[in-house]
Amino acid sequence: MTTGVNKDFGNKADGLIAIQQICFAIQDTAAEPLQLGVDISLVREVLPFRRITPVPLSPAGVVGIFDWRGRIIPVMDLSRILGYGKASSSPRNRLLVLQRQDGYVAFLVSQVIGIVRTVGSLEPVPPEVNLDLSLVRGSIRSPQGRVILLDPEAIQPGIDI
Repeated sequence: MTTGVNKDFGNKADGLIAIQQICFAIQDTAAEPLQLGVDISLVREVLPFRRITPVPLSPAGVVGIFDWRGRIIPVMDLSRILGYGKASSSPRNRLLVLQRQDGYVAFLVSQVIGIVRTVGSLEPVPPEVNLDLSLVRGSIRSPQGRVILLDPEAIQPGIDI
């Protein structure tokens, strides 16, 4: 499992860590979208939303599958998996293609905020953020606000490809 700490920056002796992450949102309808992040070293590509082939009888969080560079990979709706309902259809929707230990997966997100390098302490997720804590590593403050760091290895597609 990845630590989410970019090895180029390393751990600081005073307990601070440096993380380079891609930040994204999962809600377009909220006044303040939930900002999430994953370690940039896991991201292989960010794509505009494209045609996804549905998979019959797949779990609710699986949108379907698509062909990425000759590989068939599952697409997961992070908004639904994290308990915020089905992702809305928007031209800003993006697919984050990540490489995990068990292969590739794509996360459907509402929008990509950008790449952020943050130095700070990994903190617990604030109680007002209603998330399954087994899917997150913690939170960190960034110039754009608090970012919840996901653990992509913990988010399972629930289908065999």
